[in-house]
Amino acid sequence: GGLALIIALRRRKQQQNSLFVVRSSSEAETLAACWHDQLLLQSQPVIGLDVEWGAHFPAALLQLSRSSSRGGTSTACFQLLKINPPPPSLLHLLADRAILKTGVNVHEDLRRLEAWAATASAKLSCAGGFDLVPLATSLGCSGRGLAALSLELLGERLRKGSVRTSDWEAESLTREQIQYAANDARVSLLIYLALIERQQRAGN
Repeated sequence: GGLALIIALRRRKQQQNSLFVVRSSSEAETLAACWHDQLLLQSQPVIGLDVEWGAHFPAALLQLSRSSSRGGTSTACFQLLKINPPPPSLLHLLADRAILKTGVNVHEDLRRLEAWAATASAKLSCAGGFDLVPLATSLGCSGRGLAALSLELLGERLRKGSVRTSDWEAESLTREQIQYAANDARVSLLIYLALIERQQRAGN
């Protein structure tokens, strides 16, 4: 029972990044409700979002990442094929336009989540999607993909090996799969924050 904390990484300045794997509707309901409330207390509610999928379902894994109170990030990976029915709090979080969901090609990911909900006869209309590429381009960034923007803005190189095309619909995901997927959501959040900081410095 409870959420499975599988990894905690120490970063510079003692920032801590937490990573959770969510494997049931009850866990998803609890975490999404808590995050929703905490996000709405922020002056700039934003989460990094990414989705992995396989051959048979529109979405297999949902990754969300938010800023934590300790200065790092908290990232949750929801194994969607184990989360049935879709919990109301998660659907509400995804549908709340007050909370930005940032990523590269994020609108495609949101459409996949709507299709996932529909397979369980749940209605979902995602809102708040924010694609990073147009803002990055307007601020003079040369990168057009997540890995390129991560390297350009954060100095962080994302690993994009064979795990990218691995079986995301598997009953149990490997540690490598979870870390890979979580990094995409975490970096999506950090790129957005870096772009907003650059925009503010430019006086736009």
